[in-house]
Amino acid sequence: MRRLGSFVLRRRWWVLIGGLLLAGLAGAYGSGASERLSAGGFNEPGAESSRAARALQDDFRTGPPNVILLVTADHGKVTDPDVVAAGLRLTKELGRQHAVVESYSFWTLGQVPQLRNKQATRAMVLGFIPGDEDAVKKGIEGLSDHFTGRSGPVTVGVGGAAETFRAVSAQAEKDLKKAELISTPITLILLVLVFGGLVAAAMPLPVAGLAVIGTLAVLRIFTAFTNVSVFALNLTTAMGLGLAIDYSLFM
Repeated sequence: MRRLGSFVLRRRWWVLIGGLLLAGLAGAYGSGASERLSAGGFNEPGAESSRAARALQDDFRTGPPNVILLVTADHGKVTDPDVVAAGLRLTKELGRQHAVVESYSFWTLGQVPQLRNKQATRAMVLGFIPGDEDAVKKGIEGLSDHFTGRSGPVTVGVGGAAETFRAVSAQAEKDLKKAELISTPITLILLVLVFGGLVAAAMPLPVAGLAVIGTLAVLRIFTAFTNVSVFALNLTTAMGLGLAIDYSLFM
């Protein structure tokens, strides 16, 4: 470590210039990392269930329904003529969405009791969006806003695995951003108190910036070989700042 410190001290300008050039290259390369990150990764690709799901999609263009429209009759039951007409219309409309490859419902399957509640006031329309988690998440975008609400004699709600995953991902991303907005100013105040001055407290910030830039470049390299979760971006920011503060305290 002493020899490394002496080397850096003697050639500090070359080290500084080399570091800035490396940071610039890493920033240019890593800037596209966020577009390559995956929203999935929760299922084991080699599991039998995953292989079966891929076989259904590839060979038969079908799979377990991941979009559900819960249709509630405002008055009467789901077997009433006006509600039947609305249910059939919603089934066709769901099937016409660009990401949905098939749709069926209580009304198109002969009014099977498994797709309605016991009171016959609610029934389901089922749809399937093919692809991996990223494709499903992209395909479900906008469907909730399009279908949710009153539609003639019925009220429609959107659910299913695709909508649940989209809503959870959106809420988690929102919460992480809120946490960063709250923690960042508190961290800056604590830095001033711990380091005892503005100049010293500012030292971890460029270190954290370089750490984040370098990590984004590494993440993009990883995406060429495996799936990397989109939440790695938040961990990159938190870990970069945290480690920068620790090593700045050592200095």
